[in-house]
Amino acid sequence: MRAYTNFRLLMLIPLLWLLLGLATALAQPGNSRDRNCPPGSDRPECRSPRRAEGSADERIVFPFDFSAECASGVSVATGGDCPPGKPVMQDPRTWQPDPGAVVTLGPHQHSMVNGVPVPMQPVQDIHTGMYLPDGQGGYLWVGEKNAIPTPNPNNEAAIEVRLKVKELADQLLGNGMGLGLVVMPSSFVHQDRYDVSSSFGRYVAEQMIHEFTSRGVRVREYHLQKAIDMRPAQGDFAMSRRGPDVSVASRNVAVLTGTYYWDKENVFVNARLVRGGDGDVLATGSLVFAQTLVSKKMLATTGRMLGETYVGVRDYDIMTRGPGLTDIDRGFDIK
Repeated sequence: MRAYTNFRLLMLIPLLWLLLGLATALAQPGNSRDRNCPPGSDRPECRSPRRAEGSADERIVFPFDFSAECASGVSVATGGDCPPGKPVMQDPRTWQPDPGAVVTLGPHQHSMVNGVPVPMQPVQDIHTGMYLPDGQGGYLWVGEKNAIPTPNPNNEAAIEVRLKVKELADQLLGNGMGLGLVVMPSSFVHQDRYDVSSSFGRYVAEQMIHEFTSRGVRVREYHLQKAIDMRPAQGDFAMSRRGPDVSVASRNVAVLTGTYYWDKENVFVNARLVRGGDGDVLATGSLVFAQTLVSKKMLATTGRMLGETYVGVRDYDIMTRGPGLTDIDRGFDIK
């Protein structure tokens, strides 16, 4: 009898362990949900943690709230805050890089918008890169350490001059004139002095060669020498401005010429295509643009360039020993 009683007690021990484990499982929130939540309930406390689909280990559980109703940190269903302990973040399976830019801001300032003072911060530097979710509701920025270089005002002004020449070519060739003629560009000259040009006037003529040829117009290069001038330690030169005069007395030739005038703040340009045989004006163009540092430098370079020459070196006394030379001429101080 005693042995039978001891056997019954031994059989109760596994049963007690089973009951203890069942009570612990029922005390967990995930299982109490099954007792307190009706089937199909969408309340936040009734949702189960989601598992990574396609994961190598399906036991991994995401401890985050991925629902759309908690995307802003406020539960749409209850109107209150999302359950504590669950950071709000995007579902990692839908992560996408977010291209963006990081800016360096200056101190706060005040600005007027429609007569209303508003706070404003100037942007000092801009960095290119992209944002990646950090898994905790924030972002990681991956990009260049060096800032995007700001536009160079002088470079922008130089590009603007080129675009103005392009606009002038559009005006000259807008009606199709000159397409059947050979065009010979010449330097644009000062409006008040036809014998004075500048770097600006020469640049307009050079750029017009590109503008005309890119539009299918034949252009004759009359600066080309009969032979290439090879100069040691200097280079090989195929063009020259020291050649003989070129005749334009032909009805098949159109001369591209023009004038410019400038003041402190503006530049005025007029261009025309003239038929060489009779001087008839075939097409014209005109434009005005604001002065820039680039245009001022180009317009200021006028006159003839200094040519090279050779000066013999002799004894100073022989060079300065001439009739009529005073001490001042020789560079002596007068006592």
